Amino acid sequence: MSLSSLTIKKEDLFIDKETGFIGKGCFGSVYKGALSGVSVAVKIPIDELTPTELKTYLHEMELMNNFHSSNVVLFIGVVTPTTTPMFVHEFIKTDLSKYIHCDNITSEYLRRPLDVPLKIDLFLQCCERIQWLHNVVNIIHRDVKPANFLLDENFHIKVGDFGFADTLQSKSRTFRDFSKYCAPEVLLMAKSIGKEIDVYSLGITMWEVFYESAPFFEYQEIKTTAKMIELLKSGGRPILPVTFIEENEHKKDKENEVHRVRKTFKELIEKTPKDAELIMKRCWEFDAKKRVGIDKLVELVNTLRLGVSLGDSNATSWWQKNFEGEICRTNFVLVDEFIKPIVKTFRLKEDDEKVLKRNIGVANEIDIMRFKYLIRLFGKFYNDKNCLRKMVDVFKAEWWFGGITKDDAVATLEGHVDGTFLVRESYNVVNAPITISKRSEGRTTHTRIYTKGKKDGGVEYTITARGKESKYDDLTFLIEAKTALSFITFVCDRKAAPSIY
Repeated sequence: MSLSSLTIKKEDLFIDKETGFIGKGCFGSVYKGALSGVSVAVKIPIDELTPTELKTYLHEMELMNNFHSSNVVLFIGVVTPTTTPMFVHEFIKTDLSKYIHCDNITSEYLRRPLDVPLKIDLFLQCCERIQWLHNVVNIIHRDVKPANFLLDENFHIKVGDFGFADTLQSKSRTFRDFSKYCAPEVLLMAKSIGKEIDVYSLGITMWEVFYESAPFFEYQEIKTTAKMIELLKSGGRPILPVTFIEENEHKKDKENEVHRVRKTFKELIEKTPKDAELIMKRCWEFDAKKRVGIDKLVELVNTLRLGVSLGDSNATSWWQKNFEGEICRTNFVLVDEFIKPIVKTFRLKEDDEKVLKRNIGVANEIDIMRFKYLIRLFGKFYNDKNCLRKMVDVFKAEWWFGGITKDDAVATLEGHVDGTFLVRESYNVVNAPITISKRSEGRTTHTRIYTKGKKDGGVEYTITARGKESKYDDLTFLIEAKTALSFITFVCDRKAAPSIY
């Protein structure tokens, strides 16, 4: 597409430089503007551009246009009155840096807490955007940092600011300004650099996302590029609090330092997985050849995401083994795909397979959280025959109504005699995933069943009925016992029972 087709008339673009300032990068400043009434972001070079710098910006424009994708900030057009063009992009309210550090973030971004699962999700998106640039577009971003990952209200990441973007064939190898996110070879102005520099920067970015602090803040004496190079050569990197405390908490001569680290990072130390720090270390190796590749990095972060979500290394390994590649990265699998390895491992009968298909998923899918819920409900059914047998027995039971809601349960039981009951899934209390809904004294009541994982992979079920607590290792036995004691009496019929399956 020609430059003329992307040219925007200066009079069509409105910018208020006093109130619309967004941020400043190495090559220019960014302002919020309006184009035909639509909010846009406008990048304006700080100084008048040399022919080389103008070419760099035009190259950025060409990349944005040729590789139109949801991975990158949408390029709209350019105003080119003289040698100082203005680049117009879609407007996204915030970036990862502001989201992490600013207290006055807009309300749309307060819907989700910045907890470890969200941090992993955001960083995984960052990695996937750079993976796309490396593998599809075949460019090095060269300025990877939180401020260049734009974050929309749906917590979707787009990569922006291709001020340093460069094809691998380009001869330009230097930066104009020093950055604490720069790889050592960049600071050393090496003649040959590769995609590894973006991986190094991702490692620093990951640290900032997880520890919500400016990287290298503990090295206040570092004021110049030369000092930074010296620090990096000596192994200096942002402190890894979990690793540091693990290695030093029992050393007398490190008591003060350990105390200082605990005081600085507080609850983040307990919340951050050790594996996250191991990933950071693999990203910021001094030797570029020793750094993890971008594809492997995406895989490692996916593994971290799975481990944190499931909270069980065996379940994580099983999911990865059976649903690796594209399926693994989408966070869910179809029910047919999910039960294949189970059917193969345990040689299930056709009737049992059909029962699993009808009950195990939601909307014919199983995502990571559903998998975690099922483990909480039935134990390690995916690799334990006894647990699987108990699961199938529950799914076959007439009293099992699966995922119907509390309101639907009330409606289904309405008009039935006292003692009529059904058993359903429950999500309000994490460790109480099952509820018995029953008719009692002319109304519907609800009794939670609590679960606790056992060392053998099974589950212990606890119920308090008529003031007495009872424990069982089989949900079917529990229901039979409570029926024998007349706590529940008649299984509800299914004529009007709604279903989510």
